[in-house]
Amino acid sequence: GSYGYILAIDAIKKIIKDNK
Repeated sequence: GSYGYILAIDAIKKIIKDNK
């Protein structure tokens, strides 16, 4: 499945939010 892809998206979103 695409579960790893979903986790990557979540991680990227978190990093972007932390950078703001």
